[in-house]
Amino acid sequence: MLWTDWEGAIRERKSVRSFQPEAVEEGKMEKLKNFLRQMRVPFEHQVECRLFRAEQGEGLYPGMDTPPDNVAFVTELDPVSVSKAGFVGELLLLYAQSLGISSCWHGTYRKKWEGAAPVCLSPLGTPAPERRGLLERVFKAVTVGGRKPLEELLVRKKGMTINQITNTVQFALHLARMAPSAYNGQPWRFDVSEDSRTVRLLLGSGGKSRKWKHQDLDLGICACHFWLGLTLRGVKPRVEVKEEDGRAAWTFSL
Repeated sequence: MLWTDWEGAIRERKSVRSFQPEAVEEGKMEKLKNFLRQMRVPFEHQVECRLFRAEQGEGLYPGMDTPPDNVAFVTELDPVSVSKAGFVGELLLLYAQSLGISSCWHGTYRKKWEGAAPVCLSPLGTPAPERRGLLERVFKAVTVGGRKPLEELLVRKKGMTINQITNTVQFALHLARMAPSAYNGQPWRFDVSEDSRTVRLLLGSGGKSRKWKHQDLDLGICACHFWLGLTLRGVKPRVEVKEEDGRAAWTFSL
């Protein structure tokens, strides 16, 4: 798989909702397609990342303009498949970010599809900072609180503190907590074993969100960030994702 500055891409990437009308440079799109052909992830999956051109004037996304280049993430709708789509899709969008291509996960769209419908879309393009639509202003108001501290995301265990977690795992967890999520809900929780050799990424106990039905996708995006963090530290974990109580759960064995 092609490599890039993954940490830089994670730290730089922001969800963009206003785009310039020009298509992505042909050279950048070829690099993105090449990455997609060579992409390797630590699990089997059936996720399809479908790059496509929107027709001129086609309003795919409520409240924002549609740029020419877009990507659709197609998968089955069981929790594990949806979560894998989040992982695979985020890896592609982070690589796009490293090429200077901005994006935004979007679960609401106006388009009829032949065959399986995507679980999410993302526009691909160059930001138009001078334009801020209603949706973007609302989103900024919702997400102004920023990211939750790591301590708040850890599954509490008697007598265990964050200082007992190895530096490698802490690094990966900090990248994981920077993952985007619907309405900045950050629904994930991190369950770390006492020896830091097993880390589980779970959805919180608050139940499914009424605003966004695919929190499993958010968890997969978070799992992608965590896996990249471990990989950047030279760790190749065994990765397992399965359904537990109707929701996806990720296990990383170091």
